[in-house]
Amino acid sequence: MISFLLPSIIAGILLCISAAPIGCIVVWRRMSYLGETLAHSALLGVAISLLFDWHTEIGVGLVALLIALLMMPLERFKHLSRDTLLGVIAHSSLAFGLITLHMNPNNYVDPMALLMGDILTLTWPDVIRLGGLSLLLWSILALYWRRIVVFCLSEELAQVEYGSTQQVRIAIVLVLALFVTVAIKLVGVLLITALLIIPSATARFFSKTPNQMLIISLVSSLLSLLIGMFLSVNVDIPTGPGIVASAAILFCLSKIINGLTSKS
Repeated sequence: MISFLLPSIIAGILLCISAAPIGCIVVWRRMSYLGETLAHSALLGVAISLLFDWHTEIGVGLVALLIALLMMPLERFKHLSRDTLLGVIAHSSLAFGLITLHMNPNNYVDPMALLMGDILTLTWPDVIRLGGLSLLLWSILALYWRRIVVFCLSEELAQVEYGSTQQVRIAIVLVLALFVTVAIKLVGVLLITALLIIPSATARFFSKTPNQMLIISLVSSLLSLLIGMFLSVNVDIPTGPGIVASAAILFCLSKIINGLTSKS
């Protein structure tokens, strides 16, 4: 059993190590809707990959990166709010992705697996590709982490300390796009943003510094992964929803504990 689950466990750990810092950034910058948009666009990336017989990661990464970079100039669009634009892009890309999958005669992918993920079907080649993408993601985070933290706390302070913040904005967009590329096979389109937000929101209850929040978010992500996979194997529930449901339960318990300790 362990040898069967080992690729999935390693891939899940890689995902959690990536989700913790990116989730903190998403919570600090209130970027959950951008994460949702990139997650929805991943389905279009999968459809394009199947159409041109590419590896899934190539199409997903290209589409996610294109949409993320497109949002930077669109933020200056005055006639519609940022949330409205993100909503249009998110649901349009999801619709076009589903249409492309349906019309492709060579489609051999189960749409439900794309929407909810299937971490238990991962193979060692999948893990190697995910590991390479994760290393690239971690390298960008390590290079820009201090700048990103300062930028999230105060854009004005970041401009004073580092000058232009354009590099930081691009770095954040790039790691988000890479995370979507890594996560789609594991938890699916619908649950990517939840895996980012819920453990980081849980960490907010117990953290006083950015680094504390990062560590607690990582612990929460890993616990959610292990509990979700255990339930999936033993209770026969979908793995992706099981992981996110476990994260949600940890969030609720943390809220209760935080409320009790703050009163005392």
